[in-house]
Amino acid sequence: MTYLFTPPSRVEHSGEKHPLWGRMRLNYGVSLLKKDGLYRQVEGPTSEEATAADAYYIGGHIYTVTQGEADDLTDAGYGEWVTT
Repeated sequence: MTYLFTPPSRVEHSGEKHPLWGRMRLNYGVSLLKKDGLYRQVEGPTSEEATAADAYYIGGHIYTVTQGEADDLTDAGYGEWVTT
């Protein structure tokens, strides 16, 4: 079975008082880094952080993950972003 993981995202309103632009929502991808079995969310990770991580998932992308990684992500609380 194939598992797909889409890292979580953060939604922000533009916050302006303009009648049109004030309703606009922006969706920002949040990256996820795994180091020593622990996951942490990072906005805009550096290349050094990504290289030092055991696994990394850049926000805004869809990744194919193994059964083991899908289980690890689910155990860490990211199960709602894992699909089959």
